Amino acid sequence: MTLEQHITDTLKEWQLKLGNMNSELRLYYPYDSICGFLQVEESVPEALTERILDYLKEKAPYLGEIRVTFSKQRFCLTIPKEGCEYVNTHGETSAFLQELLAALKTQEMEEIRAVFLRYAELGEGQVLEQQDAEDGGRIFYFDKESIDPYVYCFEEDAFGITYHRFTRMDYEKLK
Repeated sequence: MTLEQHITDTLKEWQLKLGNMNSELRLYYPYDSICGFLQVEESVPEALTERILDYLKEKAPYLGEIRVTFSKQRFCLTIPKEGCEYVNTHGETSAFLQELLAALKTQEMEEIRAVFLRYAELGEGQVLEQQDAEDGGRIFYFDKESIDPYVYCFEEDAFGITYHRFTRMDYEKLK
């Protein structure tokens, strides 16, 4: 997965959940995640900031003038509203994510599982499911990243079912 894909996927996810907010958005990335996306060894934050800006100017100029800051071992990428609007208008909307968010509204784990199973079948793959030992939540992802490249961690508590979405690289670091 590339940094460009992660940024556009995250913007689309937020737009699906909240609608087009017509404002700039801030995305936060741990230092290690940026190193992984850019496939670089550790570097001083200032040099890495320049690499991020150079990368985005080359790969994602449609996002506009992104600001990058570094604090407390994480980078903040501020995407201007023009970049957010571009992704809203021209970015590909994941049918899987649309159906997953609709299933999440039912607050039924079986409905969520059914969406994963349906897309695994469509993509001729399998759903990998785990029980989270720490909080009893469920973890779903596909054996084929071509179906959907993310790992979804669902928690169920008194407030209902919520989820967090991770790149596989970041999820592996959590284990």
